[in-house]
Amino acid sequence: MRENLNHSKFTIDVAGWHWHKHNLSAYADNDDIRSITRRINGGLNGLADREAYLIKAKLVLSLS
Repeated sequence: MRENLNHSKFTIDVAGWHWHKHNLSAYADNDDIRSITRRINGGLNGLADREAYLIKAKLVLSLS
């Protein structure tokens, strides 16, 4: 029986594999949200939310 990845213990592994396979760390290191969003979604869907989350994360982690 196939597990639903949304409720699977493998969800983080799959996300990490995708991140590594598409070399997204290189873009993240430069705050290149547009390139990351294109590689994950194929377009810029959700870009405004990602930009807002990045700002919040940097504030919480004192990286701004």
